[in-house]
Amino acid sequence: MNLRKKKQPAPEPEMPFGPVDWWLLALLLLLLCVGLVAVLSASGPISQRTYNESYHFFHRQLQTMLLGGIFVALLCWIPRSFINKLHYWGIATVIVLLVLCLLIGPVINGAQRWLDLHFMMVQPMEFARIALVMYLAYFMSSKQSMIREFSRGLLPPTLITLLICALLVLQPDLGGTIIMLTILFFMCLGGGTRGWYLMMVLVIAAVLVVALIIVEPYRWARWTAYLEPFANARGSGYQIVQSLLALGSGGIFGVGLGGSIQKTVYLPEAHND
Repeated sequence: MNLRKKKQPAPEPEMPFGPVDWWLLALLLLLLCVGLVAVLSASGPISQRTYNESYHFFHRQLQTMLLGGIFVALLCWIPRSFINKLHYWGIATVIVLLVLCLLIGPVINGAQRWLDLHFMMVQPMEFARIALVMYLAYFMSSKQSMIREFSRGLLPPTLITLLICALLVLQPDLGGTIIMLTILFFMCLGGGTRGWYLMMVLVIAAVLVVALIIVEPYRWARWTAYLEPFANARGSGYQIVQSLLALGSGGIFGVGLGGSIQKTVYLPEAHND
């Protein structure tokens, strides 16, 4: 009787460039191209007035797209096991960056959402979204045995998300807070969290957002302007009125690429809006 143990086959090395989801890649490229065309269409007048060059913001958007593509291609060469080890470091880094925004970040339009690196402005919120997705993806995939438990499966990711949301609220950035809560909900939904717990997350998020709207006068003004924009058409309801005028003048098919009127003199930040 042979009692010798059989040798286990050596694990195959983790190869870069795994199977490509071509549909997802196609949708990503489509969204990028639509955004690029939208920037080209909307930014011409303000670019000409500010920089005496109609394609300034278009060129900057295109450069950012290309840099992002290079970064994604480089990430494809990094083994997933290595990326999974970075999730806690990513969360810690964005928390530090968000705190630095509140301490030394410049105040722009009443908010401290950026860090001035002298050669460029950085908004940590953009990195916070990536870090949160990386953390939640690792948490949901590695802790499937307890994902349906409240104390070990729902509470840790919820507390980390709420910590990031609290720092965003202090900037203030309600839109970023809503994005973070939305990421938490859908990652929990995809990860297999109990439906009852998901309802709790929805209720907490709704109560938090409503409370943040009520306590800040400018947010409440925006909400009431959304309900009755023409009551203050030159004030809090200005942008909503302009959007309605744009839809009314363009109809279903619009006025043609680059032909809108609102971007010329009616919207002060058309390339952002």
